[in-house]
Amino acid sequence: MHPLPSMHGMDTDLPTLATLNHCAPAQFMATLGSVFEHAPWVAEAVLPHRPFDSLPALHAAMLAVLRALPEPALLDLLRGHPELAGDAARRGLMTADSASEQGRLALHDLAAEEAARWDALNAAYRQRFGFPFILCIARHSRESALAAFEQRLHHDRSTELQQALDEIAEISRRRLDQRLRALFQAKSGDKLGIALNFSSGLAFCDATQPDALKRALMQADASMYQAKANGRNRVCA
Repeated sequence: MHPLPSMHGMDTDLPTLATLNHCAPAQFMATLGSVFEHAPWVAEAVLPHRPFDSLPALHAAMLAVLRALPEPALLDLLRGHPELAGDAARRGLMTADSASEQGRLALHDLAAEEAARWDALNAAYRQRFGFPFILCIARHSRESALAAFEQRLHHDRSTELQQALDEIAEISRRRLDQRLRALFQAKSGDKLGIALNFSSGLAFCDATQPDALKRALMQADASMYQAKANGRNRVCA
């Protein structure tokens, strides 16, 4: 079985990267358009820069698009992210990626008292900074996420803008890794052919003859061992 690729140290000639480098723009967008929350234009912006030498290089190019944004456009990007344990989570209105990420900690299904605590933090954060609290929830427990939330409320705005970008970088890295794993599995599945050949046979023995059954079982055992030696499996009954 082939090992699944990771974004770090991946060979540039793996089928996943080759596919992304040479596929039609529509396929590229279908694969990577949702890596950044509600921002398919990030993937579109890096299309003219293909081919990429490595998957980290592709991710770096995408991040460069974000870091070059003027602040109003950056704020639009940040505001496209859902609040953690917010109304969109409870109403099932998030993207599939966000639903999966927050679902890991069941943030959509909190007890009323705990949900109220998250709501208060979300409101305080948005009022202070003008955009939602963004956290790569995959790196956290519910308790550590709450601790990070409370701690970051004390940051200044420029620090939080940078922190939000850093969190998006990690979120998108993980999403890109997931997309490439899925693409790798699909490509591997296309190339993997499994042929099953069946054969059957019957052997009769006269149970009234001495050692007849014993000889038949010995013959079956010999056939099984020979089959395995030839790379096949055989069942004798």
